[in-house]
Amino acid sequence: MALRSFACAVVAALVVGFSPGPASSAEPVGDPSLVTTPSAAIAGESLTLSGLITPGVQRRVLLQRWAGTSWTQEASTLTDLEGGFSIVSKLRATTTYRAVAPRTVVAGTTYSMAVSPTAEVLALPQSGTLDLPTMSGGGEVVTATARFSPSRAGRAVTLQVYAGALGWQPIATGVESADGEASFPIATAEPGTVTYRALAAAAGGAKAVMTASARLKIAEPLSPAGESPAVVGHCGSIKVDTTWLSSSVHRLTCNVTVLPDATLTIEPGAVVKAPTSSWLAVGGTLQVDGTEASPVQLTSLKDDAIGGDTNGDADATAPAARDWYGIKVQAGGRARLAGTTLRYATVALDVADGSAAEIRGAILDSATGILGRATYVDATGVDWTGTATPLNGTWIDATPAGGWAVPEVPERSAPTSTAAPAECKDVLFIGVRGSGQLPQPGLDDSEYPTPDIGFASMWLVEQGFEDNYAGEVTPWALRYRAGGGTPSIATLLSDDYTSSFWGGVDALTQFIEAERVRCAEDPQQIVLAGYSQGAQVIHRYLSLQGVDDIAAAVLVSDPERNAADGALHAGGADPANPGIYTKLLAGSDLPEGAEDRIISVCHDGDVVCGATPGAVFAAHLGYYAVELRCVGRWAAAIVDAGGAQPMPSCGIPN
Repeated sequence: MALRSFACAVVAALVVGFSPGPASSAEPVGDPSLVTTPSAAIAGESLTLSGLITPGVQRRVLLQRWAGTSWTQEASTLTDLEGGFSIVSKLRATTTYRAVAPRTVVAGTTYSMAVSPTAEVLALPQSGTLDLPTMSGGGEVVTATARFSPSRAGRAVTLQVYAGALGWQPIATGVESADGEASFPIATAEPGTVTYRALAAAAGGAKAVMTASARLKIAEPLSPAGESPAVVGHCGSIKVDTTWLSSSVHRLTCNVTVLPDATLTIEPGAVVKAPTSSWLAVGGTLQVDGTEASPVQLTSLKDDAIGGDTNGDADATAPAARDWYGIKVQAGGRARLAGTTLRYATVALDVADGSAAEIRGAILDSATGILGRATYVDATGVDWTGTATPLNGTWIDATPAGGWAVPEVPERSAPTSTAAPAECKDVLFIGVRGSGQLPQPGLDDSEYPTPDIGFASMWLVEQGFEDNYAGEVTPWALRYRAGGGTPSIATLLSDDYTSSFWGGVDALTQFIEAERVRCAEDPQQIVLAGYSQGAQVIHRYLSLQGVDDIAAAVLVSDPERNAADGALHAGGADPANPGIYTKLLAGSDLPEGAEDRIISVCHDGDVVCGATPGAVFAAHLGYYAVELRCVGRWAAAIVDAGGAQPMPSCGIPN
């Protein structure tokens, strides 16, 4: 039986089997069974109780409810010819039901009485809350969010304001969402305290429900009379979406925290001033919308040059580094600071692991600019004038406005190895390991005693290839250094990394050239697979030499990954988020034809191949055996088909 939509009724499905009553010489009934769906509703809502009596004959059914000391009849109906029945009832309170089929005679056959198992339907209490900031400045827009439980999507919700002698007056209407919420923007005006509440209308038999009232204090100006702009104080938690306007100076009177699920938006040109040791913490979202022409300024309360003499002490105090703590982006928080200037902080932008932050603008005259820990922070083009320690973290992208100087390409090195495979087979599979992977230094042939040595994690790709390719394969690990030091932005910009990376490009170029000559009479197809620095080596080789002579290539966590490559992207990361090397130094593009034979695998949150705020190096270490073997299978399909093939279905997100 189809259930009614909720706007009409809440449905409880009661599937009933019946046990035989104390009758003799009567047709027995089937074993009892009972299913209820759902098991709870709001008092006043309609329920549909349905069931089945076997054997299937048409007979009367009584619906009974337990009345505390005895069973009382609620309703009755006839079954259909198959023994099915349906009864609509209204839930009064938490109720226990049963269905009874009295002893009956149908077409000369006597059927015994049967009683179903009991089914309890819970009556859910309704509740509602109204969340809004405790304080705001005049002229700002804040958000009031009503939340109701249990939720009833589509129910009308009215926001009311207390108007003194006029009582409660409606000021806005909305519709309850599937998660039980309805939000209303409120434009604040004159200073004072305003009280609000929200009413969800009666619907589907359920009664209306009112939230408790909530008060919003619209702050008095804190600045001296006649001074413009007015100063608005802020203290405590921001629970719902809030906007700080440019028409006021915003003064932290204590620490302010943007809670999860809330967004604080700061308009272009706004000024925020903070007293000693205070901070703005972000557990939800901080959206600063400054521009070059109208920046947002966050500074010391003592800074009279920005926003006037807010503390009213004339020239008695002067601003200095460590006057206030700064912005703390907590785990799970996100800060997007456009056109923003931070001044006189202890740590202007403190970014916890598990958060995301980006800033465009300036961090001036502070003790520490950004504390980034292990999380990628995008601080491209930031001005650090007067800040003692601009950066403290391994993945803070502080690319200057003019960009980094691209390292010079070293002169082509002489081959470090003349070793070659013993014979020419159908496929030469070349693996290129990542930074620091064994062997180290990896330049001597004696360091590669077996084929798998030197492949590192790319051996899984090679095995996935061989398991799905019928021809003969020669696995060969590229002899190169794979150095570079501790993973960090500084490492990628270092001469040591540049030397190692280009040494790998040279080694790969020379080895492939030598193999083409050696196997000229018995050509072999070439497949490449590289991880991290190894993927970058292959990427740069292909950008210089083209893809015409390469059957397939697998790039795992490529630092030069970019959306324009045309390669098949897999792994879950947004192709629009470039690899870290591309982000820092522009990188290189793959040639035409890449989409037919190259796959680039990057996990969401991997800072090496997808440099975006919140990305971490830990995700770079999480490529697992199933997906690596899977991309090896893809490469085998490419070689077999001689052209583009879709990604196999093996659980790897696109």
